Amino acid sequence: MNLRQVEAFRLVMLTGKMTAAAELMAVTQPAVSRLIRDFEIDLKLKLFERRGNQLIPTPEATTLMREVERAYVGLNRIRAFAEEIGRQNAGMLRIAVMPALANGIMPRYLARFLKARPNIHVSLSGIPSTMVIEAIGSGQADLGFADAINDLGFLYYQGAEGLPRDPARAIELFVRAADLRHPQAMFNVAALIDDGLVPGKTPEDAAAYLYKALRSGVADVLDQLTSRPTMFKPQTRRALQAELQRNRFYAGAIDGDIGAGTQRSMRIAFGQTQ
Repeated sequence: MNLRQVEAFRLVMLTGKMTAAAELMAVTQPAVSRLIRDFEIDLKLKLFERRGNQLIPTPEATTLMREVERAYVGLNRIRAFAEEIGRQNAGMLRIAVMPALANGIMPRYLARFLKARPNIHVSLSGIPSTMVIEAIGSGQADLGFADAINDLGFLYYQGAEGLPRDPARAIELFVRAADLRHPQAMFNVAALIDDGLVPGKTPEDAAAYLYKALRSGVADVLDQLTSRPTMFKPQTRRALQAELQRNRFYAGAIDGDIGAGTQRSMRIAFGQTQ
């Protein structure tokens, strides 16, 4: 189970439609259907029944939704905080970040932020990334920046915002973001592995990241793989075909040729119908 599945479930419950949930998530309707199907498999529960054009939640879905609403902090709440901050209203903003950010660049950013907004009080907590989501869900924090690991990696890679240029540290952060299923990080780490820049990682590891990035339902990943298939070396392309075949999306030759058959399998793995 992952947060993307929970988000899809919550939005389908709120809107009553897969298509509406897909629009809110900025993904395709088949991608939402896949997320719901995988969520049901992970939970071993049937959450919806189809009656004609209607999607009817099961009693189990209704019960689960009550728990999700208690634990889930959605985009609407974050947007409300952003609007409040933009108006410079007085208030308390609780931020949970990784220790690397809490002890690094975040205090400098907050100093600039608070200089222009003296009526806002900010609480900054440095906690492990696995606890950031829990802190948000329990209401102990209003905003979390676990996915900022990827952005921090770029700052180290470029030597920006007062940080020293440190490619090795940047790659370590990219891998951490990828392991937290950040779609673009997974794609970028696959490319770094393909270039031989991640010690101990193989073409098979690169293919596993690419497959997970495809399954995330982010269109940019699919676009890059289908429009520039030769950006990866033949070994990585063969490993990706093998990964797609292992997950029953591909039945062609493992030859590294990202032709029509492989591209079709990638689209299906992404969530498109063909």
